[in-house]
Amino acid sequence: MHHDRRPGPQIGDRPVALRGTRPDPARGNGEGVTQDYIRAHMWFSLAAAQGYEDSAKSRAIVAERMNSIQIAEAERLAKEWLAKHPEVR
Repeated sequence: MHHDRRPGPQIGDRPVALRGTRPDPARGNGEGVTQDYIRAHMWFSLAAAQGYEDSAKSRAIVAERMNSIQIAEAERLAKEWLAKHPEVR
């Protein structure tokens, strides 16, 4: 699978922010899991910051289902995560 991305910390073909995760098409569609738009927005933001263009598109789709308070919380969580993981920048 080809991803357009700018250089950044990588483990294999996955950004450091996503290490330890595995792609799962069903979960990507929200099947069989509790939908958490705030966490989804946060993780898509982290991946988008590493140059994954599809993540920015997915974040926009998720944001359409969120209110401004939820988006602000997702942005806060992403900043908090980055503060705890400065190696990802």
